[in-house]
Amino acid sequence: MDPTGPVSPDQVFVEFGQKRVTQDAVMRTVVSHRDWLVSSHVLVEHYRHRGPRGDASPAGTGWIVLSHECDLPGTELWLFTGHEAAFRAKEQGARLGIFAGGIHGTELFGNLSPAWDRVKINPGSPYPLTLDIPRAGFDDARLWAGAVAFEDALEATDPFDRDALRQEILRYENFLVLVNTSTLSIDPSGSWTGSLLLFRHQGSAMLPAFTARDCMDAFSGRLPAQERASLTGLAAFGLSVLEERRGEDALFINPCGPGYSVVLPRRGGGRESPRTAAGCPW
Repeated sequence: MDPTGPVSPDQVFVEFGQKRVTQDAVMRTVVSHRDWLVSSHVLVEHYRHRGPRGDASPAGTGWIVLSHECDLPGTELWLFTGHEAAFRAKEQGARLGIFAGGIHGTELFGNLSPAWDRVKINPGSPYPLTLDIPRAGFDDARLWAGAVAFEDALEATDPFDRDALRQEILRYENFLVLVNTSTLSIDPSGSWTGSLLLFRHQGSAMLPAFTARDCMDAFSGRLPAQERASLTGLAAFGLSVLEERRGEDALFINPCGPGYSVVLPRRGGGRESPRTAAGCPW
């Protein structure tokens, strides 16, 4: 799987079943998908979209009548990756009612109802093209939705506007950083102090910070085994990663992807585009 471009969720589900991709890769793809088909009833009642007989929906690309009656389980969220998957379920007798297309995964997975027992993706399709997310996985799904939404916001921000980048970073509360375990101290409240990993890239000292687990794993997996064993990943607020430590030259978000990468110089740095420095340094 190429993480640098859009990937079909169906393709990722198949590769996950073949143990060729990780669960994190599945969640990133699911949350990043921008063309979910969702029941109009769920959109109106839970996500507060306007219905197909009222004004135009504020999000999505249109409504499709799959049946004149709707009989979906009230304790499950049924989603389809595309029209073909929805029609498979219809052909097997599912009374789906009206569905809307073009719904972004960050909206869906960032606000899952605690009343739902699970999310069922592509019910009625062959097993390798399906995915179930139980309620126990909803918190993790919300974290992924927040990470992808933040990455989208970063990508939409002018990379030369350092103040705008800082404002976006301040809003994000789920960064991960690598800490040297020999310096780590955690108090009873869960707050921690410790020496953060720095690395050199293009002659500059960089502080790496990560928006999600897969971004941290992509970076740490390229470190020497001995160095990797001396580090642990810990959560950090945006304010914390913006704080200068030990005179590093820049904050480097997601140096090795797969999430959006950007460099924010600490001081000086001229007008060189942060994107020219981004990209895995190994």
